[in-house]
Amino acid sequence: ELHYKLYHDVPGTSVSVSIKEGAPGVEGSTLGFAFPNGNTAAAGVFSLTRREWEALASGSLYVSVAANGNEVIRGRIVCNGVCSKPPKSAVKIGDICKPAYGIQSIYSNDAFTKPAVAGNYDSTKSVSNFANPNFLCGNTSWSLVFSAVSASGANWGSAGLVIDPKYKSIEFFVKNPAGKRGANIGITITREGVAGSTNVDITPALIDNYVTDDLTWSRVRVSLSKFVLSAKPRNIYIYNNYLSPTASLLIDEFRLSTEEAVPITELADITIPQASDYYNGQAPTQKVGDYTDTTSDGVASEESAVIESNTL
Repeated sequence: ELHYKLYHDVPGTSVSVSIKEGAPGVEGSTLGFAFPNGNTAAAGVFSLTRREWEALASGSLYVSVAANGNEVIRGRIVCNGVCSKPPKSAVKIGDICKPAYGIQSIYSNDAFTKPAVAGNYDSTKSVSNFANPNFLCGNTSWSLVFSAVSASGANWGSAGLVIDPKYKSIEFFVKNPAGKRGANIGITITREGVAGSTNVDITPALIDNYVTDDLTWSRVRVSLSKFVLSAKPRNIYIYNNYLSPTASLLIDEFRLSTEEAVPITELADITIPQASDYYNGQAPTQKVGDYTDTTSDGVASEESAVIESNTL
């Protein structure tokens, strides 16, 4: 997580502040996050994906302040001392469709694996589409749109699902639609003949990419030991967190795995000093963080932006 405090004194009401990724002199891509528009001071926490952490470590993240659509301050985010990189991902994209470990499919390609059928907690609050051009394996993925207090997934009916003891976890791959990031979701299992269900919220420690986004298929893996399986599962659903608004996700390769789920525990504290280096991609001619802007009255004015006390 990137904890930030930001100050700027750019005048006007059409001011936007965002974090972008790019090289000096190049218009970067905006991360799926923006500071409150127009605010001259802001503080909060921004959760980074694995890729964004790598970009921070390589020095390609910067803060951009724009007035009336034109960038007026650009400050690279750098680390004091050594900026550690995240550990390499354990997921190998080429092995997702045919992994070296054992799997039992729940959903793959364009359907739930028989005898399971598509099921949901409330059909009025969830919509599934199984014809999508964005996929990992086969020729389509599962698009799920669901509102709070709803869940969708596989339903085995009264026959239930017999889980071989060799399977240790449930895993699936998830991606956000274009322009979206993050998902407050979980996995819920109901059992045949048993009232209630057991639920596990999906936290960043269970997501290989830390945060879901629209650029990367992120693996989610949850240990079966987290669920009460005293009877055969009737349903295994993905649910929308009760406090979350409507969520939209792409899901592929939903399955049981012989691999145990190992929560991610790597943490790093990285101090980010004052923004520096760039003004419109060039080294500043004035003191660090300043820029010269000609306002509507033709008078040059100096503004400044500062980032301080940030940690990852």
